[in-house]
Amino acid sequence: MSSRAIDRFIAALYRASGDELLIETGRPVRIVTSGLERILLSQEAKTPQIDALLREIVPPEKVKAYEAGADLGFPYSSSAGQVLVHITRDGARFLVSIQSFGLPQGPSSNRMIDTAESVALSSVLGRAGREDRGARPVEGARPRVLGQRDTPESPAPTPSPKENTIDRLIRALATESEPSSPEPPGAEAPLPPLARGPGPWHASAPISAPPVAAAPVAPVRVAPPPSLQSPGAPASERGQPPVSPPEPSPPAPAAPSAPLVHAVAAVLAGAQLAHDSGASVTAPARTHAAHSPPLDPYAPTVEPRSIAFAPVAPGSRPAIEPMLHTLVTHGASDLHLTAGLAPRMRKDGDICAIPGFQVVLDSAAIENMLMQIAPDGSKRQFGGTGDADYGYEVPGLSRFRVNAFRDRRGVGGVLRTISSKVPSADDLRLPKVIRDFTLLEKGLVVVTGPTGSGKSTTLAAMVDLINSTRTDHIITIEDPVEFVHEPKACLVNQREIHTHTHSFASALRAALREDPDIVLVGEMRDLETVAIALETAETGHLVFGTLHTNTAVSTVDRIIDQFPADRQSQIRVMLSEGLRGVVAQALLKRIGGGRVAAHEVLVVLPAVSNLIRDGKTFQIASIMQTGRGSGMMTLNDSLTQLVKDGIVDPREALRKAVAKNELRGTLEKLGHHFD
Repeated sequence: MSSRAIDRFIAALYRASGDELLIETGRPVRIVTSGLERILLSQEAKTPQIDALLREIVPPEKVKAYEAGADLGFPYSSSAGQVLVHITRDGARFLVSIQSFGLPQGPSSNRMIDTAESVALSSVLGRAGREDRGARPVEGARPRVLGQRDTPESPAPTPSPKENTIDRLIRALATESEPSSPEPPGAEAPLPPLARGPGPWHASAPISAPPVAAAPVAPVRVAPPPSLQSPGAPASERGQPPVSPPEPSPPAPAAPSAPLVHAVAAVLAGAQLAHDSGASVTAPARTHAAHSPPLDPYAPTVEPRSIAFAPVAPGSRPAIEPMLHTLVTHGASDLHLTAGLAPRMRKDGDICAIPGFQVVLDSAAIENMLMQIAPDGSKRQFGGTGDADYGYEVPGLSRFRVNAFRDRRGVGGVLRTISSKVPSADDLRLPKVIRDFTLLEKGLVVVTGPTGSGKSTTLAAMVDLINSTRTDHIITIEDPVEFVHEPKACLVNQREIHTHTHSFASALRAALREDPDIVLVGEMRDLETVAIALETAETGHLVFGTLHTNTAVSTVDRIIDQFPADRQSQIRVMLSEGLRGVVAQALLKRIGGGRVAAHEVLVVLPAVSNLIRDGKTFQIASIMQTGRGSGMMTLNDSLTQLVKDGIVDPREALRKAVAKNELRGTLEKLGHHFD
């Protein structure tokens, strides 16, 4: 992997066991550890300098967005380890947040940086902008709580008589002269000046996963250079600001700017003094795996790394966002986080690896990532029950439905992508019979299908059609809110379980007092919710709901069977009078990529109502076969049509069919043969 200028800063972040590196226009470069900031370089970064750093690492597919001034998030694999990069713009100002994420790809020196590396690090900004040579004198390595403003500098105390090697190094750097000890052999030379190469961005390269045959990586403490190998200072001096430098002598021609290296040495001084005195270091512990993660994230021999995430700092973005950007970029539907495994995504129905994210996550890391974006109510729910559902939105990207849970491995999560654009009936190729359900004035319409079959998307398109063609009041009750419907011709109110209301049943009961015309119930999970939905449909409202059944006929039976035997006769009567239609659907892989829905549609005609009332639901299937003229269709009818139109492969259609033998015979008559 070719080294880029910003890799020096990332290496410093890992050596300091930091959580986040902040590079901001007009402010020093800082490292955040457990919510505390520590100055790495006191020189105030300039916009052109930051721009030069970023142009080397912005992925090619995000170049246009970067040029347009958009906020970006993406993963980046440096020579020191994988990080998450967030770029926030405010006019000509940058705020770049770089969060440590993943196993280091080289030896770790446990916070120690040698003199040569300090010089190279300071030259990254020092040589990017020569006009910054006159940076202000630095203060010591003072931790400060995030959000607090820097206090005015105060004079440094008089040097202690017992001056250790760190103090001598600081004095040597402050006078821009070489330290008394010679530079250690093999030290790296300072980086060359940052410059843009010819062409668009010649330094940009796609993010690459760790090599397949990576050599084992073990944490190794790098010995300090000879100039630092002497007894440490007593504990009483620990944490003191650096001493005031003497009057500087004329600088050597090749020496770096003193204030820059002084800041690095000051940070190191605090760490070295604490180490020499035997004091504990307050940075979060980082447990590294004994080996780099293999390309196959399911390899059982990989030990997960414990990653500590600080709370989201002001101006920063949650650690999970770069993964979400990658998810949307690749057109995936779901992100899967499982303790002890690398993140996975579902694309076109298949689970696969996420490019650039081959890092194994442990339970604590996943929990922190999920709780960073969870509402307070969902955090409490997760702490009490071990699972939680909530929504999360990345402005300008997409909404996501989040499910956090605990299993035998620890904490896990699944994030479903919800397009920021509400799909239309035309986008989904909804048949006319389904569109006609949106014209009803009252009654119950149920959309069913297994998990992940696109029920929410179909309902969103139906609500959007009502919102565009009617002048009514729509109330949606969801867990969580997925598609956001802005009022068009209708007034739309959307309520979220555990955020705006306690349960589906309580929200549905309250909706009756909110003057609704149309009510959407995200899930009819229990008997109480189903009963209230039926009552709402009976009282002159149009109600849409969902169930997890595979066919239209089984949907009718499922609703009735939820009630005790002594109430089922009454429910059959209510259902025969209130049910208007059932849409059962399955989601199939489309030839050429993407997915498409196949529908089974039951229209509740008087003959169907009589069968429901009399408890003869097993005869409904035969009515659907003969009722195609009224818009009814079976799932096999829909699957056959998709195969005829060349949209779906015959084997994929057979895989999703419920009545497989019947569909096999139909497709073989059309010339498709199966082994």
